[in-house]
Amino acid sequence: MENNALSAEQTNQGASTVKPPLTRRQKAKRQCLRNLGLVILAVTALNAALTSAMISWRAPAIVSFDMKTTIDQFTEQASERELKEGELELLTSRFTYSLNQALTDYQARHSALILVKPAVVSGMPDITAEIQGDISQRMANLVD
Repeated sequence: MENNALSAEQTNQGASTVKPPLTRRQKAKRQCLRNLGLVILAVTALNAALTSAMISWRAPAIVSFDMKTTIDQFTEQASERELKEGELELLTSRFTYSLNQALTDYQARHSALILVKPAVVSGMPDITAEIQGDISQRMANLVD
């Protein structure tokens, strides 16, 4: 009888360490939570991918422009022409207008962020020659 009592005691100890099988409701709940977790993970991954794509798609190109050299060249060319006071003011206003329009148009066409040369350390494309050519054409058109 001691053997039976011992085996019953061992059985009780063994039963306390073994988990009872899950009910149908518990299994369904686990499956639902697992599926919900997978859906949340998939939506988060999709959101991150779309956000990354939109940021890279909408990011402006960054270019540099040497404003000082452009203005210095204009000042030098204007001083060589020996203009009267009124003519110099008119030429300066044409230049300012052409410069602003050239920069604004370039920025709109290329979705670009234009930085002045001193603000750029290195590695940015320089658009100075292109803008100076555009200013020359605009000023020639304003004279006509």
